[in-house]
Amino acid sequence: MQNLYKDSNKLETLAKENYCIPPYIMMENAANCIKELILQINQISQIQNVYIFCGKGNNGGDGFALARKLQNIFNVKIYAPIIPSAQEANVQYQIAQKLQLSIDSDISLENIKKDFASINLQKTIFVDCFYGTGFKGELSSQIKELFDFINSVPAVKIACDIPSAFYVNADYTVTMGCNKLCLYSDSAKNVCGKILVANLGIAQQKFESFFESDAFLIQKNDIKLPWRTKKDSHKGNFGHVCVFAGEKSGAAIINATSALKFGSGLVTLLQSKNSNLNQFQISPELMISNSIPQKTTCVTIGSGFGINNSCDDFINWFCNSTNPSCVIDADFFYKDDFVSILQKLNSVPNAKIILTPHPKELQELVKNILPHFYSDNIEEIKNNRDQIGKEFTKQFSSCILVMKGANTFIASNQKIYVCDNGNPSLAKAGSGDVLVGFCAALLAQGYSAHDAAITAVFTHAETSNLQNGTDFDFTPFKIIQNATTIKD
Repeated sequence: MQNLYKDSNKLETLAKENYCIPPYIMMENAANCIKELILQINQISQIQNVYIFCGKGNNGGDGFALARKLQNIFNVKIYAPIIPSAQEANVQYQIAQKLQLSIDSDISLENIKKDFASINLQKTIFVDCFYGTGFKGELSSQIKELFDFINSVPAVKIACDIPSAFYVNADYTVTMGCNKLCLYSDSAKNVCGKILVANLGIAQQKFESFFESDAFLIQKNDIKLPWRTKKDSHKGNFGHVCVFAGEKSGAAIINATSALKFGSGLVTLLQSKNSNLNQFQISPELMISNSIPQKTTCVTIGSGFGINNSCDDFINWFCNSTNPSCVIDADFFYKDDFVSILQKLNSVPNAKIILTPHPKELQELVKNILPHFYSDNIEEIKNNRDQIGKEFTKQFSSCILVMKGANTFIASNQKIYVCDNGNPSLAKAGSGDVLVGFCAALLAQGYSAHDAAITAVFTHAETSNLQNGTDFDFTPFKIIQNATTIKD
């Protein structure tokens, strides 16, 4: 896993103090990393022009240093409306002036369009060194117009540290020193492009040694797929998932199918009183029952279940089970007694509980359990998932909270894990039901709730990368099919 930090400035300060690294060395290394990226792009695209937009802070200093390193390799031009106020950035500005680099203080849209009219934009790179992590407030209308224009042209765009105000639509973001949690919000996913971490001249392990990270980015080597390596085995060795089927039983069928395909030895659909299972042609691979099978090792409830159906059978089973494992989804979050039920489940010894809310369901959970985090604005809920997850798992220690989104946040034992590898092809009804089945299958096979959530979420997202990310025909059963081709 890769560490994610909320505040990299503290790390930079301590690195300078403890290792006697002068600030200009870090700035030089930051510029070198962007230079190397540009040279790599040049090998493919034959770049002619590099236009760098510099602000008054240290991001601007990185840009001035970069321009110097690219002088006489490309046609380089700097746009800098303000002389840098940050000390190191100002030094870089003075050097650029003495080297007679082209520096233009006019960033009016009229001037920019005039300059761009004479160059081949497809052989041009724009580098955004305008605003860094310290920017607060709203962009001016002039800057928005400028960024809108830059976003519209067919040039490669590189953001230094972060895309300015998360408004510049970067193809690459070269973030400095360490990876930053702010780059993994749902809204940031639209603008960051490929995220690269620049080494500032200190081994990353040393650079990150001063603070515990605020979150962790899940990587492929962190998952543990349920490969069957023991030859002397039978279906009972791989668990039994029981899926509650309610008002919209199609969700339960998708859920059950994904659990079976992801390794559960047996899967049963539990038919509630108002179930519409009889409307579907159900695969003979799935069993149907009116009661929870005796050897069930995991239950899923909520997917298409309905908010008025009784949960008494589920609660009784969970509280008396020798292997109390469950996945809770969808309608369950809207039940009037959701909080009291969850408190009861959480108190059961050795309980393993995974909850998988989408943003609207998470908003409902927050309203009932963490009201101090509640907001009518769902974007505020999404942007605060790290704190919500830590606080929730502090109160409910047997629970793993999977907060779905463009990037999915997993809260486990007051720590946050981020999965960023999904793409928009997953945005389809039934996609979340597949994830529930994946989680349940792993719990049924004896995984810890933590490992089940990490593996299920990453695998679910990774299936979309076997498609074109913009595909619109990626159905739940294609997700299930693609999961069998992923290797850990």
